[in-house]
Amino acid sequence: MAAIRHGTTAGYREHQRREEKPCDACVRAKQEYDASWRGIADNTRRNRLHAKAQTRALKRLKHLHPGLYALLYAEEKERAYREAGEPVRAVRLTDSRAD
Repeated sequence: MAAIRHGTTAGYREHQRREEKPCDACVRAKQEYDASWRGIADNTRRNRLHAKAQTRALKRLKHLHPGLYALLYAEEKERAYREAGEPVRAVRLTDSRAD
């Protein structure tokens, strides 16, 4: 049987495999681990809300200033391809920043 590494999540799992009640140190380690995952979930939720707001803002910008949006999008798309080392098909738009 494997030795229990007390105070770790691995120790917690080993207690479970042995069908034992986990020691306090292993329970604390498991609780800390679970809490860190809940924190990640909260960040993910916030990131999704930020992305949703960003998407809505971009849609409004596209509607309000279609020429400027198309120009900025083409520039950023070309930049992204260059940064990724991908071949770039240059798109030339007239500068319609007067929108």
